[in-house]
Amino acid sequence: MICIFKIRRLGRPGKMNYIFFSSESFTKILSNEDIEPIQKQKIILSMLRINILTSIQKAGSGHLGTSMSVLEIMLTAL
Repeated sequence: MICIFKIRRLGRPGKMNYIFFSSESFTKILSNEDIEPIQKQKIILSMLRINILTSIQKAGSGHLGTSMSVLEIMLTAL
C-alpha cells in the first residue's frame, strides 16, 4: 500500500526550503486500518522527528535534545 503525504515547502526562491508533514498526513496514517498499530507509531514518530528538525532549523535555535526526549517519553507513556 502506498500513502501519499502532503508535504509543504516553506521558504522563498533562492533561499533554503523547509519541508514538513502537514496535519492531513498524520490523519491519513492514523485512520489507515491496513497499518499495524506498532508500525503506525513508528511512522508517526519519524514524521514528528522530521517536523521538529525542520522547526528548529527554520527558527535558527531550539533545544533538539529536549524535543526528541519528549517524543521518547510520550512513546513510553503510550
